[in-house]
Amino acid sequence: MVTGKGGLVSVVMPAYNAERFIRQAIDSVIGQDYQNLELLVVDDGSTDGTARVVADYVRRDPRVRLLRQANAGVAAARNAGIAHARGEYIAPLDADDLWFPDMLALQVRRLSAESERVGAAYAWSVHVDEAGRPTGGYNAGGEEGDVYAALMVEFFIGNASATVFRRACFERCGGYDPTLRARRAEGCEDYDLHLRVARHFHFVRLPRLVVGYRQLTSSMSSSNWRRMARAHRFVFAALRRHHPTMPRALRRGVYSRFHRYYLAELCARANDARGQLLCLARAAAADARLLRNREFRQAVRQSLRGLRDGKCAFQTAQRPPPSLQALERYLHEHPPSVDARLLGFARACVESSAKGAPSSAREPGAAAPLHQAGGR
Repeated sequence: MVTGKGGLVSVVMPAYNAERFIRQAIDSVIGQDYQNLELLVVDDGSTDGTARVVADYVRRDPRVRLLRQANAGVAAARNAGIAHARGEYIAPLDADDLWFPDMLALQVRRLSAESERVGAAYAWSVHVDEAGRPTGGYNAGGEEGDVYAALMVEFFIGNASATVFRRACFERCGGYDPTLRARRAEGCEDYDLHLRVARHFHFVRLPRLVVGYRQLTSSMSSSNWRRMARAHRFVFAALRRHHPTMPRALRRGVYSRFHRYYLAELCARANDARGQLLCLARAAAADARLLRNREFRQAVRQSLRGLRDGKCAFQTAQRPPPSLQALERYLHEHPPSVDARLLGFARACVESSAKGAPSSAREPGAAAPLHQAGGR
């Protein structure tokens, strides 16, 4: 067990009506091999027993703190936690996700071995169901170093619970953007933050499955794909303002992939065949080449059958999940990567902007500094 070595890690956990899963999330934090940590749980106006559960941990472990605020959304809750954080590192963890015991030890070791140019380390995630069992799904990025162009193509990190940041990232780039909620566009706050951090800092990866990313049919991202689509559109609009010469092929390609591979799968998880079919239609409208793709046409047929039968089908086969060791071995043998064609467009776009645009301390559209972001 790692006790006092390394800098303090501030774990920030937003929680709204999280009574069902928050015990597992907190237990996964206080059970970390790396013990030099504090846990700030921000109760975002919950109406269930969330605060009562957390208060019990506060009484038993001085590293756990409970902050409470009126409901303001996940971005404002995370910002409130970060504003109260004392650590050298900031590690967000959603209240329905969990970490495996060596997650922080490995991440902090990875970051502490790098220069200040490296602002964040991200790990691989395995998808777990409501009982905490692996489903066979995963998020496993293969990119590191300057990942900004790759993140423009897709959010390969996959969730908010897989990254450990240096505090300097928030001092330079601001916090999570709370204005997305006011625009009825929640769901991409973590993607937006990672993009802004990647403009100024390098990332390193931990190629280990040490995060449990819970897949819930009742979660916001599963039940409201339209809001997610709107959030992605706002985030990409901010990118376009910074990169006015962004090619149309990149914009439409990213839009198409987001609807085909992400939103359509969310609809499948929520058994929303109509939503899945509409996402696939939007993907094809943005990239007509999909109409010649056999796998895509098969996905459309499956979606039509789901609309008829009332049971949605996943685009990806749902096989019995392998062991974590077998899945990790597979990922090492078949390194994941983003779409090469779109990545080429993104890199050219970034290079073009770098030649013509002056740099600034804070980019256009970034969230407010944390001292302005609020939190009690």
